[in-house]
Amino acid sequence: MAEKKTCPQCGAPAQENADVCDYCGAPLRLLSAPGLSPARPEQGSAAFTPEELKKLKLRGQNPLGCLIVLAWFLVIGLSWVLLNTIGDRALGAMNSPEILRDMLSWVTNGFAILGLASPIIYFGITNMRNREKLRREGVPAVATVFHQRKTTDSDGSYTYYILYAIKVRNGLGEEQIVTQSEVVKKDFYNLCPPGATLDVRYLREKPEVVHSEYALSNGQRYQR
Repeated sequence: MAEKKTCPQCGAPAQENADVCDYCGAPLRLLSAPGLSPARPEQGSAAFTPEELKKLKLRGQNPLGCLIVLAWFLVIGLSWVLLNTIGDRALGAMNSPEILRDMLSWVTNGFAILGLASPIIYFGITNMRNREKLRREGVPAVATVFHQRKTTDSDGSYTYYILYAIKVRNGLGEEQIVTQSEVVKKDFYNLCPPGATLDVRYLREKPEVVHSEYALSNGQRYQR
């Protein structure tokens, strides 16, 4: 006897040719797209109820991390001002040639540029390492899309985002909900309405580091 078709989101019975679930409205015809999968029981994942999906929001930035970055920019700015002021006065007092003042300006400007760029370089390298570690050691899970959004760029083109969530167990065995936002291409965006499920990987020791299989295989950038 053939197994009856059920909704991957809520488990309710579904018609064979149905496009969406009559009970929760979840899409039923997304399983052929790369990176998409049914909500199946798998380590580190669990289904969300329609009520839970409505309450999900993207986790905000770590306020401590933001404060550290702002403090770093402030230190770099003050250091640049002090180095220029003190150095210029010292060279002026010694009647130094103009070329030394130019050299001082090059050095302090280079210091400021390197200092301002260092957080970007650090986060870029960290993201690259996280991606490689996810490919090697990432725990497979199934995430649920809970929101979509698109923004208009300066040239009139669009940037497409999908927001998804997974349920994992932390080191204390407690359930934890991790949310993520990723930039995707338009065709994939159209395949991921709220309620769709997709394959992801996360780090067991740091569940907030999570990427979709789509992003890992296509090199899509993402946003925390």
